[in-house]
Parts: sequence; C-alpha cells; structure tokens
Amino acid sequence: MKIIVFNKRRPKPEDNVFVYNGEILKVVDQIKYLGVIFKFNNNFDVCKKSLCEQGQKAMFSLLGKSSKFNLDIPTQLELFEKVIQPICLYGCEAWGASNNDVIEKLHLKFLKYILKVKTSTPSIMVYGETGMFPMDIAIKQRMLNFWFRIVIGKIDKFTTKMYNVLLNLFNNNIYKSPWLSFIQKMLDDTGMSFVWNRQDMLGYVKDTMSDLEKASILNINYVKEMFKRNLKDQFIQKWRMNLNNTEMCCLYTNFKVNFECEEYLSKLPNKLRILFTKFRICNTKLPIEKGRYQNIPRFHRFCNLCNEQIIGDEFHFILECKALADIRKLYIPIYYYKYPNMIKFIEILSTNHTKLLFKISKFLQCTLIFLK
Repeated sequence: MKIIVFNKRRPKPEDNVFVYNGEILKVVDQIKYLGVIFKFNNNFDVCKKSLCEQGQKAMFSLLGKSSKFNLDIPTQLELFEKVIQPICLYGCEAWGASNNDVIEKLHLKFLKYILKVKTSTPSIMVYGETGMFPMDIAIKQRMLNFWFRIVIGKIDKFTTKMYNVLLNLFNNNIYKSPWLSFIQKMLDDTGMSFVWNRQDMLGYVKDTMSDLEKASILNINYVKEMFKRNLKDQFIQKWRMNLNNTEMCCLYTNFKVNFECEEYLSKLPNKLRILFTKFRICNTKLPIEKGRYQNIPRFHRFCNLCNEQIIGDEFHFILECKALADIRKLYIPIYYYKYPNMIKFIEILSTNHTKLLFKISKFLQCTLIFLK
C-alpha cells in the first residue's frame, strides 16, 4: 500500500510515517486514482501528459482508419470529438483550472494533419477552415457541469458537505481555493456573475412545479446554454480580432466571413481538396509567401513566372499571370479573368459550387508545380 501527502513542498520520509496493520506505508510523490494522476503539490502536468499520450495513440489509430476508408474532413472532425476528445479530457473537472496548452497542442496537431498544412500555419486559420473550437471550451463546460452537481447535491452528501466548508473558507478569505477561483472567474468572464452570487437558487425546472416555484429557481439548463453560447461568442470575437491583426491572414480575412466548417472540405476529392486548402491558407510557394521567410519586403516579392515586376500573390497567380494564360483558359471561366478584380477573386476562393471548385482545384494542380 502507498500513501501521498499533499503539500507545497516535497515531504521528507522521516517527517511523515504512516502505519497500517503494523506495516509502514510508503510515501510517494504521485499516485493514480480512478485514472487521474495526482501529485503531492496539486500539479496535474504529469496527468495531462499521460492523457495526451493516450489520446495521441487513439488519434493515429483514427487517422489510419480514416485513410483506409477515405473519410471526408467533417466526418474525421466528428470522430475526433466523439472518440479522442473524451480520452484527452478525462478527469478535466479536477485538473481543468490550470494551463491546458498541452491538450490543445494535440488538437491542433490533428487539425493540421488532416488538412495537410504546415505545422507553422497560424492556428486561427485552422480553426476557421474546420469551424472547430478549442478544447478549452469543452473543459470549462464540463467543469461547470461538475460544479452544478456538487452545488445542488443532497445536504447529507459528503461532497456537498466538503464544498460548503470550502466555500465558507473561500468567502471569508481564509483559503482561496484555486478551483473555486477558476469557477468564479469563468462565470465573471462570461458575464454570468449572478450565477455565483445566487448558488442557493440553482436547480432544474420540472413540469410539475407551479409558476411561482419555477420563477424562484435559476434554471441550470438555461445557464448551461447561456454559458456555452457566451464562451463560443467570445472565442469568435477574439478569432476575428486575431485575423485582422495577423499579416499572414490579410487575404484570408477577405473571403472568410463566417466561423464554420467549409463546405468544400466534403465536396472535393482528397488530392484536389489539399491543393485548394493550401492555397486558401497561404501554404504555397508563391513569391508573396516565400519572401516572408526570406525577409524580402512585400513590394519586392515579384512573380518569377512572368517577370513583369508584379507582386506574385494569389490574385496575380489565378487571374493575371500571363505565363499561365493557356492553362487558365482551360479551367477558369472567362468571366473571372477577362476583367479581374478583387470581388471576383474572393468569389472564387469562397465558392461552394462543386463545378467551379473542381475547375479551380484542377487549375492549381496544373500550375503550382511551376513554382520553385
């Protein structure tokens, strides 16, 4: 048998001696209980790393099966949420109050892998293409649900008794629990401080209740939906702000209007889909992109195909470059390149018409090979 002593500092063996049935128990630094690794200092980094390793094994298994059965992107995203996410977030009700970047790194690794884009691709573009929210939102939702179960638990329940003791210490500034502080901050940040201040009113509304009884209850189902909606709205606002402030996303902001999974991800065959995705989110070898890594000023990143001293950006490549004129006539409708402008270009990159998507992707397939 083993025992763990929770303390800020690593306990010395000689200071903590525990005996059970005449046997001295071994004092350990960490212990796994119900699948969650607890450390003596309440640090859950080891636990998160372990969960990520398990999640990564399951993730590669999923990717292998997705490749075998040729699953489209939306299906893979759904499978990740149903299969991989529960593994990574196991026990997050306990450890979610600390930094969770290691969990989100695995999420982004999966998204970039299925999109077949570079690991250096801005995360805001990856979130935008897939319409996926960070797992931090799911963690906060699960923590809030766990808090609800404790708050409305039966009075004689052990967890409810311990929570009331902890809350009393918290409110009287005797002990500031990091977990409770996080719950309070979550509610404050989403404009729902009234939920924290009215814990005694929380409950579920039942059909058998009178109107007066319903009015006296703060409906948990309503609070859950409101909390979820506020978290997502806040993320989308931050996502838009980051898009506008990131130089690499200056083109992307023009055609990415809504935060949602793009339809083309399920309409194009995999090879063409990869080309179209890379072009949309700046994963090409166009001079406008290569020049960024070579520290060439933006106005000097000229097209190396037509040599006309014109900036080699996406607009020029699809609609203007004379070196690609013959291929352009084969795949792109004359309406777009006869009198090219930014409105037509945005229409091309944001289209959901299957026929046009195929033509543009075919054009990219035939022309991107010329870039060095």
